[in-house]
Amino acid sequence: MKYFLMSFLLFLFSTVQSQSLIDSIGSTDFMIQETIAEKLADLAVSNNRVKIAEKGMEVSKSEIKRSQADWLNIVSGSYNHVLFNLNNPFKSQASQFYPKYNGGVSIPLGFFFTRMSENKIAKGNYERAVAMRDQEVVEVKRLIKIQCQTYQSNLYLLSLQESLLQDEKILLDNVSNLFDNNQADLQAFTDATRRYNLELAKKIMLIKEVNSSKFELEALLGMKLSEALRKIRVVRF
Repeated sequence: MKYFLMSFLLFLFSTVQSQSLIDSIGSTDFMIQETIAEKLADLAVSNNRVKIAEKGMEVSKSEIKRSQADWLNIVSGSYNHVLFNLNNPFKSQASQFYPKYNGGVSIPLGFFFTRMSENKIAKGNYERAVAMRDQEVVEVKRLIKIQCQTYQSNLYLLSLQESLLQDEKILLDNVSNLFDNNQADLQAFTDATRRYNLELAKKIMLIKEVNSSKFELEALLGMKLSEALRKIRVVRF
């Protein structure tokens, strides 16, 4: 009778404590974490995918400059300096007339059409690179927010599991004492041990989930979570 009374009291305590934690999830303290997710999403520029997209944008911008300067390689000129000697009786009379300097510029017939087309292509590639960079930033921000929710949920689940594990540990210790004093049978001790081990295994799996979700979040942020929190001036998640 004493064993069952103790079990019932522990069950009530566990239910109240678990319900208290569940209620806190819907509180303002829990929802305020969305602000942290928004601030962390602003760090998306550190993501490698975004950096690669920005490099592509820089390359496209350089192609525009190169395309605009390529006309210098196409235009060719000629120059001729006409010399004559007035005291030379054998010189042709035509050589004594101006212009003394002759020059000219040669431009291929399709130059303007080709340049316009290539400049348009280069500008189009740059605009596409900018759009891809902007799209990448939006996508990475979305993934960061989702991963923040995943990491936060795993933390709360781990906290809840820790509470349940502590309850099972208290129950196991009490059953062990009763078993040592011959006030509980082997079946009660075995059941309590099995329940404790089951909750312990769940805790281990949740620790793995917390760490995995943290690693995923750090990969999206492009930095350690602790460093990211310092950047947005948040002490802890």
